Amino acid sequence: MSGVRMRPRKQKAVFGVLVYDTDKSTIVATDSYFDGKNWERNGRNTFLYKTPNGRYFKQFLSRRENENSYIQPLELEEAITLYFQLDEEVRELEDKVGKPREKENWVSFEKAFPNTQLQDA
Repeated sequence: MSGVRMRPRKQKAVFGVLVYDTDKSTIVATDSYFDGKNWERNGRNTFLYKTPNGRYFKQFLSRRENENSYIQPLELEEAITLYFQLDEEVRELEDKVGKPREKENWVSFEKAFPNTQLQDA
């Protein structure tokens, strides 16, 4: 499916008493980027979401046989790590392809993680 974009899917998942809903949440980062051939990274995409209540989760999508798409809740530290991993992947592709990412699926760190300060280890 070369050139056909894998878009985020409407999906809900319940973990304990919490419902994670892609329709009610905002995408803050993704590795979806057109590299000249595909939008996916080896038939996969990851979307990092933030809920209206300030919780984070990832939606993993796959076109691969025998591999399921899913939602996974994330702690703040996990969400920050994923944010920077996705950013690094897309920056490498931007450098290679020479085209900036689409801003519709990316927000600044400050907006994605308000009141969060990165610290030296």
